[in-house]
Amino acid sequence: SSQPIAQLQTTTRALAWLGALLLACLPFWAAFQAERRQGLHVGDYGDWAVLRGWYDPEMIGGTMGRWSGPGSTLHFAPPGPGPVLLRLRLAAPGLANLPQPVQLSPTASRPLTLSVGPEPRRYLLLLPARSAIGPLELEVAGSLQTPPGDPRSLGVFLSDNVSLTRFAAFHMPLAPLLAMLLSGLAVQGLALLLVSRRSLLVWLAGPLALLLAGLLGLVLPPDQRSLLLPLSFGLPLVAGAALLLAGGLRWRYGSQVALAGTSLALALALGGAMRWYNLHWDGGYVFHPDEWNFNQSARQLAPPYHPRFFAYGSLPLYMFHFTAVALSWGGDGRWLESLADFVLISRAFSALASTLTIALVALMGWHLGRSAGLWAAWLLSGAVLAIQHAHFGTTDSLLTLQMALIAYTSLRYSETGARRWLVAVAICQGVAIATKMTALLFGVFPLLALLVWASRSTSTWPAFLRHMLGRSAAGSAVGLTACLVCAPYYLLDWQGLARSMGAEFSIASTGQVTYTYQFIGSLPYLHNLYNSLFNLGPALLLLGLVAWGTMLWRAIARRDHAACLLTLGAGLYALLVGMFQAKYIRYMLPLLPFTCLFAGLLLADLLRAGGWRRWLGGAAGLATVGLTLAYGLVFVLGVYARPDPRIAASWWMYQQLPQQSIVLREQFSPRLPVAMQEPANPLAERFGPFLFRSETLLLYNEGTAESPAYYGQALSQADYFVIADRSQYATFPRFPELFPVRACFYRQLFSGGLGYQLVYQGSRGPMLGNWRIGGERDPLLEETFQVFDHPTVMIFQRTATATAPTITQALTTAACRQAARSPP
Repeated sequence: SSQPIAQLQTTTRALAWLGALLLACLPFWAAFQAERRQGLHVGDYGDWAVLRGWYDPEMIGGTMGRWSGPGSTLHFAPPGPGPVLLRLRLAAPGLANLPQPVQLSPTASRPLTLSVGPEPRRYLLLLPARSAIGPLELEVAGSLQTPPGDPRSLGVFLSDNVSLTRFAAFHMPLAPLLAMLLSGLAVQGLALLLVSRRSLLVWLAGPLALLLAGLLGLVLPPDQRSLLLPLSFGLPLVAGAALLLAGGLRWRYGSQVALAGTSLALALALGGAMRWYNLHWDGGYVFHPDEWNFNQSARQLAPPYHPRFFAYGSLPLYMFHFTAVALSWGGDGRWLESLADFVLISRAFSALASTLTIALVALMGWHLGRSAGLWAAWLLSGAVLAIQHAHFGTTDSLLTLQMALIAYTSLRYSETGARRWLVAVAICQGVAIATKMTALLFGVFPLLALLVWASRSTSTWPAFLRHMLGRSAAGSAVGLTACLVCAPYYLLDWQGLARSMGAEFSIASTGQVTYTYQFIGSLPYLHNLYNSLFNLGPALLLLGLVAWGTMLWRAIARRDHAACLLTLGAGLYALLVGMFQAKYIRYMLPLLPFTCLFAGLLLADLLRAGGWRRWLGGAAGLATVGLTLAYGLVFVLGVYARPDPRIAASWWMYQQLPQQSIVLREQFSPRLPVAMQEPANPLAERFGPFLFRSETLLLYNEGTAESPAYYGQALSQADYFVIADRSQYATFPRFPELFPVRACFYRQLFSGGLGYQLVYQGSRGPMLGNWRIGGERDPLLEETFQVFDHPTVMIFQRTATATAPTITQALTTAACRQAARSPP
């Protein structure tokens, strides 16, 4: 009699689990439903991307809207396959008393004729399905009239909100939901295959995975929810591949290897996807100044291949250049001819190095504490600091990989004393120096490894000294040879190298150059810790600080040789870099693998301890990994899945600014608008190279920077003033005693005291719903976190009150000079 009861209990559990799986899909379904609605408030900044060829926003009868003109169109991104529903409100006020016909012509469809009268009318239009999923373009055609005293040719007045909704039949949301259910089943099977079936949490793995995916979709900004459709169909493939990998590893090597291998593969896949996603994020304009200089030097290399550029090492210059040469052998010369294509090579190397660093950290952690490697790999895969620099074609990601390699090979030598590890660490050190001279700081790792092994293998001072001198000489010879093979002009032009390194050291130590003004008065170490809140996230930063403390305790109290080598090596680098006057956050990137490794070791120790410590370690680990991955995903989608603000501002300027307008820009900032002359760019058909006169506001010249009369003259002769990033307006107002006129200038500009009006503001960045993780005017935020890939662009238009005398007077008032330190 007990068998039917047991069967009933099993059936009940299965039905309850399926119900939980279905309920977990609800957040995804809600986010997917919201994704299929595209809304636009007419008159907002940014509606130019949808309303093209319309006149500037204006208020008529208390309603904000835009007039159509000749060739006005509406553009929408496709909300999905199938028919779509368009809602809009049109009127023709004051142009005619009788209704006039207006045609909306979708691409490859017959025109839709509307009757538009003087009073606003709401229209609900069902547009038929299209064979290809591409941009939806509707041409607005109708009779045009020119009112008395108005030179414009006006058609209809579009007001309020425009929305486009996919007309969803029942089967449309069903396919993504079925795909998500398959994902949940695959995740559940993966959990049952790798983890003990006794835990209730294991049986909830599938519903929890779907719940997290749905919640991520809900917090995405509305314009990013179009990514949910490919995500819903990609998840089953990833989960299915992981299930097959786990099954194969368990059958061949056992459950422990299967769990470790599958977890590492997923961490590499997710971390690699975030690092490789949209390496063409800036449209090929290369706004990063260091990246531009570096890649131009590499692209223009020619025999005898003297780089004549020592700010970075010669090895990456050769790597990028000869990779482009190899790609050009097939007759495709664009890799060397176009900087926009060449920079993709350097960014690919950065993304590859950053992805390999995840695997190397996992190897180091596995060597020291098995599960520590998996925790470290997951933490590093979602670290924003690493993800961001993987998208830059510079040496930072390469140096990070090389420092981790030097640490690992040094650790292996300190444990075994094998000569092959000494040769390996020497080669890694030489290659790192050939990548950038700052890698000399990494030499503390091999030195500590020599000390550790010599102290363990010798018992007398003479033997200790012989070992140290002999092995040091051999390692130095191998490292120097490797360095000169990779960077021969270090020796052939040692004088040029010395001059360049002297200048770089002076900048790093004293900061007496224009682009380091932001670091004036910054506190050593504390400035870097504060910026880590944005670059790592609070969870990873807090866990990392605790982990550094526990590793230091392990090195001192337990006399752990591995902990001593790693903490001293990375700690000395941190102490030296933290003392630099130029506190660029990229200098801290090589410390990130060690922070994640130490955090992984701490979590592994807590999980082995048992009791409440095990629960604490598990909760802290899951929470930190989840929050770090979520921040990484939000950063990638918010920054690299959106148009670059400088390109978006350029589109707006080409469409809104009159030809031959005088556009004033800040010194050392990108020149906007950017040239739109690529053959694939639709603007190339409408606009020439530059339709505007570009002038530069000399903010750093000694003769003009603190002259109110100069600002009065420059601003009174310009039509528009463009701020491309926060480098100046977030820095000068902080130091009114050092830059009184410049501080006053930005304060008066933002308050309207100079006669300039803000007409455009555009940005991008990590967002949670409608809340953007910004900090544009945070005086302590290190500016390179934003200005390279997600700045805020502002355009000001001169009004009639902006004359030279009024501007000069505004910059000489006592009230302006006594402004507070906080940025405007």
